[in-house]
Amino acid sequence: MILHTILPEQCVLFPEQTEPEQFCAKGTVYFGLCKDGAQETLCRLVSTNPRDYLNPQYAPGSAFSHSTPEKNFEECTSFRV
Repeated sequence: MILHTILPEQCVLFPEQTEPEQFCAKGTVYFGLCKDGAQETLCRLVSTNPRDYLNPQYAPGSAFSHSTPEKNFEECTSFRV
């Protein structure tokens, strides 16, 4: 496909975004983390507990630190990617 435009390539073609890391922590809470250098940012929260969504500690965009993940997403659920 040929694209004729006066805009720079960076404005038209966006760089590929990496998928957020998913892991299991604190029971049934699943996080998606985006790494920005040394800091990890919470991008997604998936939980079966509605109270987890009201917890300001799990707000999207907040800085997040964790120890090594207990299990990965597939080991914590029967869902297979």
